[in-house]
Amino acid sequence: MSYSYDLNEYDNDSNVLEVLDDLEDNAAELKFRSIQLNSRDRFENHNPFEDGLLQKNNNYFMIEKTNHHQQQLYHHPHHHLKSQICNNSNNRPPTCPLLSFGISKSQVIIDKSNVDDVISAIKICLGLIADFDFSYIDTEFMWKGKYLQSSNCCEVQLNLYFDQLNKNHVLAVRKMKTDNPMNGCFHQLFLKLVSELGYVNPNSSSSSSTTPLNSPLRSPYQSFYSKDGSGFHSKKPTDQEFLDGIQPIFMMIKHKDSTVESRIQAAKMLCDVSGKNICYLELEAFRTECVNALKALLNDEDADVRQYAVMATAAFAELPCYVELILHSSILVAMFELVESTPSHSEAYATAQVRRTAASLLAILSKSHPYIVKAELEKQHCDVEGWLKNTSVLSREEDLRTRESSMSIRTFLADIPSIKNSSIIIEDDYSIDSDLMLPSSSSTHNLIL
Repeated sequence: MSYSYDLNEYDNDSNVLEVLDDLEDNAAELKFRSIQLNSRDRFENHNPFEDGLLQKNNNYFMIEKTNHHQQQLYHHPHHHLKSQICNNSNNRPPTCPLLSFGISKSQVIIDKSNVDDVISAIKICLGLIADFDFSYIDTEFMWKGKYLQSSNCCEVQLNLYFDQLNKNHVLAVRKMKTDNPMNGCFHQLFLKLVSELGYVNPNSSSSSSTTPLNSPLRSPYQSFYSKDGSGFHSKKPTDQEFLDGIQPIFMMIKHKDSTVESRIQAAKMLCDVSGKNICYLELEAFRTECVNALKALLNDEDADVRQYAVMATAAFAELPCYVELILHSSILVAMFELVESTPSHSEAYATAQVRRTAASLLAILSKSHPYIVKAELEKQHCDVEGWLKNTSVLSREEDLRTRESSMSIRTFLADIPSIKNSSIIIEDDYSIDSDLMLPSSSSTHNLIL
């Protein structure tokens, strides 16, 4: 069954076409029902509805009348959630998406009606959360964030909505990706947002399970390891037992048919191994294979593999016995390339921690071994001189900590002559000052395996 209506029969001032259907509303009939609009020519000057939707309430239909240009402008499969839609005729700025049902179980209610004030408050709050990096996409009223510490990673998305009923704003916090839901980073982020920005809906089921703000979560790994050797795995393995037990990790990396997931897990396991007892990590048989594995992982085609490889490399570089191997390898080049790169604003959050870690490591090595660092980079065909002179790259770096490390690298290497013009004999001294070690919560080399 089909209904055809000619819009030219209606008055020009009418903005809504009402269609009343007195037929019984059942599934069999609805299957064949449709509405066809024969002409839109007489409605070219009419503005579309604010939400641009076709609405139905039982048998009452409201049909939007738009001209062809407006139809192209507003057509999007999910345009009620897209904030970039605006009326070009009066050049209005994007408006915050309206709150809809089921956006997220983790919501922060913000008692402010002005969207600019809300966005400003959110940006200030996120700037105080050091464990996460965020990028703001203004056309979407959305923040993308990432947590990366050692082998733990979590990606989140924050979307801002306006609640028309209560005249306030709601920040929906979503966990998009995580490899260790027990580390508590998402929950801590949510608690921080609640405490700084607003409150949780008391009628929400998720609010009853919210941990008090003064009760920090305990890491699930604290009960497994202890510095005095007591507790889980208190029996200390021999050197050979350690070397035999670590071989499967290297095999996951070297095997020609190794999958991406296998290489990701291998890189994460090396992050965890870097926190074991230093007497195992200093074994020559382990050091050589470990550095070769890190070189392979840093050159991997998968971004997740590379990010965990950077975190593992930074942890092993804290040990003086690894410095020489790192300085005379492609690892140094991989770190330099990360410092060189400056991603777009919308994607900066994804690599912020990796670039920060690489810049910190390179700054430490440049301070303790400036001649070797510059010479090795030039030997491996890195344009160090060009990077030192290109100040615009540094100015585009948004993260303050990464920028400070990059400035330190420039300071330490700027006055070092190029290897092509230098006749200085470089003496190898691969000790690292303990004061220069990377600030990391994962520096636990005295833990028992």
